[in-house]
Amino acid sequence: MVATLSKPGEIYSGVLYYVVGDKHITNLLVSLASLRLHYSGPVAILCDDVSSGLIEQMARDRRLAGDQLRVCTLSWPKVSKRNNGYANKTLLFDRTPFNSTLFVDADTIFAAPPQFATDERVCLTQFAHWTTKNKGTIRKRIASWNSHTPELCAHQLNATTAYPAINTGVIAWTRGDAATHFSKTWRATTLKNVSFICDEIAAQLIFPHCHCAVWDDRFNWSALHSRRPVAEACILHFHGRKNIKHWAGRKVWLRYYRWVLANNYGNVRTWAPGNFKELAKYLRDPKIYDGPDKDWYTDPTQLLSNLPHDSGLNAGEYYPL
Repeated sequence: MVATLSKPGEIYSGVLYYVVGDKHITNLLVSLASLRLHYSGPVAILCDDVSSGLIEQMARDRRLAGDQLRVCTLSWPKVSKRNNGYANKTLLFDRTPFNSTLFVDADTIFAAPPQFATDERVCLTQFAHWTTKNKGTIRKRIASWNSHTPELCAHQLNATTAYPAINTGVIAWTRGDAATHFSKTWRATTLKNVSFICDEIAAQLIFPHCHCAVWDDRFNWSALHSRRPVAEACILHFHGRKNIKHWAGRKVWLRYYRWVLANNYGNVRTWAPGNFKELAKYLRDPKIYDGPDKDWYTDPTQLLSNLPHDSGLNAGEYYPL
């Protein structure tokens, strides 16, 4: 279905996904199914012609559609030879059909009902416990932009303040002056250096200069890097294919994936694993990926205490991979 975007304020709040191409559709299905365990409200999926076919098939599943599911097939500008998907994430503020939006990447799982912004501040999320002081990776990413945004880089690299490391996999905002200012600044800064995760680095650089709040990693929990137990997580984020490429991610995500297969959400048995290449490799050879143990890792079964009793995830009956 081709949807026309709503006028601002037509729908007050909703969850937004952005999927361009077909590599993330399996992730989207698992995320949306997990969301519907906790929330039946409005959802919109912004996509392109490549991804729209399977997404429209998902939308015909009433269990996924909930009260409202909009599939918005849109054209997206090509601003560079590569990394347009990252750059165009900065257009979400203009393209959301909601007055109050919770955006989540497709490679997420909801372990609790979605939370929305409670004031005009743009709500970003911290990656694990990382900051600009305790993680060299973040400082290196900032420094790599020095020739493009020297003043912004200097502000964070030379500051006595330890700024949280920002991940743009989960963002919440409400329409207003603060969101408009952030959106325009984010887009302009990102386009100065269209590159790998340019949207994330640009958000890192600008957020101290915008009206923002930063939610902790309960709302962007990393199976590999977060120190807090998974039982405290509201949204799990499997960045960088960690839901397959690392044991800690697989331990959680595959449980949900088997449950989606068992219930045939979105008629998934006719097309799984889709173009999720890492999952296809794992299904052919489960030993292909590995990762070190983390003694702080909490068993994912603790997540099940938050689920409705009739969800099926408690039964322990899963479709074979």
